[in-house]
Amino acid sequence: MSAVALALGITMVAAACSGEPQDDAAAAPGGPATSEPDASGAPAGEVCDPINFATIDDDAHRVGWYALSNGLIESDILTDFNVSYLALPALAQAAGTGEYQMMQASLAVVPFARANAGLDFRFLGFGSGYGGSGPAFYVQADSDITSPEQFAGQTLGVQGFTSVFAREAQLVLAETYGLAFPIEGGDITWVELDPPTLLNAVKEGDIDGAVLAYQAAWLAQQDPALKNVGQLDAMYQEATDGSIPFGSAIIAENEYIEANSECVAEFQRMAAESNKYAEEHYTEFADEIVETTGVAPEYLEYYWATDENYMFYGGLEQEWVDSAQKFYDVMTEHGLYPEALKVEELIVE
Repeated sequence: MSAVALALGITMVAAACSGEPQDDAAAAPGGPATSEPDASGAPAGEVCDPINFATIDDDAHRVGWYALSNGLIESDILTDFNVSYLALPALAQAAGTGEYQMMQASLAVVPFARANAGLDFRFLGFGSGYGGSGPAFYVQADSDITSPEQFAGQTLGVQGFTSVFAREAQLVLAETYGLAFPIEGGDITWVELDPPTLLNAVKEGDIDGAVLAYQAAWLAQQDPALKNVGQLDAMYQEATDGSIPFGSAIIAENEYIEANSECVAEFQRMAAESNKYAEEHYTEFADEIVETTGVAPEYLEYYWATDENYMFYGGLEQEWVDSAQKFYDVMTEHGLYPEALKVEELIVE
């Protein structure tokens, strides 16, 4: 395990693994190839090596990347694009290994990777936004808890101690209710569980409450045994003066970007088009994903039918860039991240 993975393990979640730097840009993993010269002897243009891309193992994300991963977005230079869907710990551990040229990873990965392993990750886009009806605090339906303020002295479960959901919850509990937020020694006993186990733990009363998102949140909404006592995304927006609450960044190491600039730019174009395709056509292929994974079709509709719940991809729109900066600022201010990031200096346009 690399220095980053170890560092994040110490702060209660695995993060990123480092790889040996290449001697020069041309030797970087996934370095560009060129097509055969034309009649004049000049190269016809860059042809991208296969791109391996990792993202969160969530069926709504399979919708967002469907067009790109199934060859529905045409490109003259980027024709081989492979998507892997990984659980959050595995996704974090894969950063910097060289196995994936690009990743849709938690916002938490970048500051830890830069500070602890010297991995020069840059931002290609931002995503996984919440519209105000997504992540929320849930308790048993008959619980006396009616507000997040009452989690003082209680046990609260999250899907990852350094996940964005946990960090946003800590901020809300501190800024809105004045609760001490540290994972250890604060006003709350925190528990880290995977989403299905987390959902079941709060239903069974093994924990007093949980921060649920994505499919777990959707399932909780339908379950009469549970009740929502606070909409995390809406509370986060209020605590940060209207910032978009979101959890992921599309990232790549700068060495790879510099060696493959045309391919990176082409990926950014195709990512935006894949998102647009999903918004306009997801009902046409949702059944295919349902058949493959067994996900409830209603969940895909909940995620994609409107941006009221979730927003899949914001690209590098200024509002998303500003919101990312606000997130890193408040996390650093509270001592949750190792360094202050200047997002504008790390975006790739």
